[in-house]
Amino acid sequence: GRILSFFSVVRSSLSILYSKAAIKRENNIKVTSLNSRMRYPQIFINHSGQIEKNKKNFSIKSMYFNRYLLVRYVVALFFFINIYWLISLLMSRSILSFIPSILILCLLSSVAEQVKMISKHTNRAIYTKYCFMTLLTTNVFLVFLSLFSPVFSQLYPFLVNQAKSQVLIVSILAIGILLSSIILYRLHQIQYNEDKHYQRIKKYEEIIHV
Repeated sequence: GRILSFFSVVRSSLSILYSKAAIKRENNIKVTSLNSRMRYPQIFINHSGQIEKNKKNFSIKSMYFNRYLLVRYVVALFFFINIYWLISLLMSRSILSFIPSILILCLLSSVAEQVKMISKHTNRAIYTKYCFMTLLTTNVFLVFLSLFSPVFSQLYPFLVNQAKSQVLIVSILAIGILLSSIILYRLHQIQYNEDKHYQRIKKYEEIIHV
């Protein structure tokens, strides 16, 4: 009887111990689960905050890059015009084909500078400025060549040397002079932060607290 009583006591004690261990284990699981629930939302919040910050930085970066949007459009326009002009001169074997070749090289230097601005913005677009100064000077020079020299046919072999053709070419060159002047003025504004786009960027930065 005593032996049975002893085993009953031992069994009861073990049951109590197992119960306590099970309860403790369950509590530990609950605590771990609670900690996980508290931890993961924080990670999610931090990750969301970083994404939002990256979006804001990308928006500002794009806005700074777009300060040169008009410049890039005009560069593309001049580039394709001079490509067409160069092909025409090469097909006619004109010795003046070096003129559009030089202008194309100047335009390519501007394109390379604009590409660099994607990763690093700058107010001083030096190569682009020199490019449009060259374009402006060349267009003025070409106006005089078109009107007061016998090389019209060598410069523009795809046109007949007549008064109407001269008027057309001079008009195109005048537009080129005007565009070059506008871009040089725009580059001056950007260099000294006087462009309207810069003011909009600063207002946007104040709103998003950058």
